[in-house]
Amino acid sequence: MEDFENNTFEGDSSMFSEDYRNLLEIKEVGRVVLDSEIFKEGCGQVHHGTSTVGRHTLEVTEEALHISDVLESHGIKIDREELIKGSLCHDLGIIGRHEKYPNNFVCWLAHPHDSVKIAKMLYPDMSKHLSRMISRHMWPATPLTPTSREGWILDLADTICAIRDVLPNHGKFSRFDYS
Repeated sequence: MEDFENNTFEGDSSMFSEDYRNLLEIKEVGRVVLDSEIFKEGCGQVHHGTSTVGRHTLEVTEEALHISDVLESHGIKIDREELIKGSLCHDLGIIGRHEKYPNNFVCWLAHPHDSVKIAKMLYPDMSKHLSRMISRHMWPATPLTPTSREGWILDLADTICAIRDVLPNHGKFSRFDYS
């Protein structure tokens, strides 16, 4: 039985601790995005047919941190703050897609650039590294490859979560309920 008052847990609590730490980190680092009107709008827009932009974005961010945890456990340094910001901003440009883009192909190509524009509004001092992470997250659907560890992690996490979104019963693969 879990004893939350004493922070003791039966069995292996490392997975719980890692997930909880990641969620707190997302909340702290990503507050600007999570509190934005554009993100709130994304929570109501369907994405990949079975999710919303908001839910997908949170799942990508959590998955990216999970990948980061594995890499860091092997001594590979990851800029977690940039990874969180990039993951939370990567699909903001897709919001309003049916009004902005004539078809899915144009959306694939254009939304990363539009996501960078929105990220710059949220983070006026945004680094070139963060801009590249966001603008290149659609590889291999677009020819621009990621240029950093964090960019590759974002690309991989987004691909994993997109596949989960389109699989039947995708909810059983989600690590958390973001409803």
